Amino acid sequence: LLDTDVFLCDPHTLSDLVGAGVRGVAPFLTVGFEKLFSNFWGALSDTGYYQRSDNYVAILARDVIGTFRVPIIHSSVLLDLRDSRVRRLRYWPPPPNYGQLYPAAEDTLILLLSAAQQGVDLYVTNQRIYGHMILPTQFYTREHAIQYFTDFSLENLVDFPPIPYSSYVTQPPVREPDTLGVDKIFVINLERRPERRERMQAALKLLSLQYELFSAIDGRQLNESYLEEHNVTMLPGWRDPWGSRPITNGEIGCFLSHYFIWEKVVDGEMDSVMVIEDDIRFLSGFRRRFSEMLDEVKRLSLDWDLIYLGRKRLVRSGEPFVSGASHLVHPAYTYWTVGYMLSLSGAKKLLAQQPLGKIMAVDEYLPVMFDKHPRRDWSESFHPRDLKVYSVEPLVLEPTHFVGDKYYFTDTEPFTTPPSSRV
Repeated sequence: LLDTDVFLCDPHTLSDLVGAGVRGVAPFLTVGFEKLFSNFWGALSDTGYYQRSDNYVAILARDVIGTFRVPIIHSSVLLDLRDSRVRRLRYWPPPPNYGQLYPAAEDTLILLLSAAQQGVDLYVTNQRIYGHMILPTQFYTREHAIQYFTDFSLENLVDFPPIPYSSYVTQPPVREPDTLGVDKIFVINLERRPERRERMQAALKLLSLQYELFSAIDGRQLNESYLEEHNVTMLPGWRDPWGSRPITNGEIGCFLSHYFIWEKVVDGEMDSVMVIEDDIRFLSGFRRRFSEMLDEVKRLSLDWDLIYLGRKRLVRSGEPFVSGASHLVHPAYTYWTVGYMLSLSGAKKLLAQQPLGKIMAVDEYLPVMFDKHPRRDWSESFHPRDLKVYSVEPLVLEPTHFVGDKYYFTDTEPFTTPPSSRV
């Protein structure tokens, strides 16, 4: 049984459901950015309605993996009709005692009572994320529905290929691609990562964004002569704060990729650009929220050099909102360069320090430049540290995967370091 607002994306869905070996089972589905909603109920309250079970969040987060008995499954259900009890299950009409329990007819509740009467246990399996479903309550307006489908399609791209359109479905009108009010959008991608490039191209097409692919500097290809040509030498005394190791070739390649984009900004005299890496996910309402932030920057006549669009907050306090703003904060010590806006003045400041001769990880260099880095001995190598930095709040970008996630990998931290003469 499959509702029309469900999109099954994993080719293993049917075989996994059959392999569960139970009479009624649902494949685990996500619901866009609704982190606490899915196609099953974990428990029932005393009045017979939804109640969160102790393991509900763990099942949703897939902290526990398996097939779990639950009171209600809906939207996508496999029933084993070889069992006579299953053949007696129904969504309609309600059983005689239904009106004593519930005031209105709901198909999932009728199935619940029917399964209980027939002694059929129901299950959900989360061995994989099998697909996605749309929340009907989201469809208040046509515009809201289009936005929700866009968000859903973007989220699907994190782990699945683009959803093909059926020939029976009318496609929405395509917006003319733009750059959201900045001069250019740069997308950093390693040539040997075509899967990331294709995913980003599909995401940017969904968002109707015009962009330029920037071929990232590959740390695997770096050698002594290239580093010498560009005067790349590690900042004396620098060590990764978490691993206490010298800089890696992957981190040098990442820094160089951003550095060469900064040069492009200055050479092209671009007033503002967006720089994004190829392992990001666009969060809900990206276009709208970015535009609201940019409108706020203009309304406040904000003097800015760099604005984080996605980042890892390393300090949870001391990040006040900009006076008069509702979308911008003053960031504290911050990691990641997954996405940011950069002005011409900001690019000039970042280049003026000649950072390749005292290189560190690029996401360490940025907080040094707005004087929020906790290591003062490293910061003292750079003057002035006057980069005017803000962050959108809430963030509009985040990595597709985090450390520990199933599909997480990084190209910046393989433990290969440059020649000793560069360290």
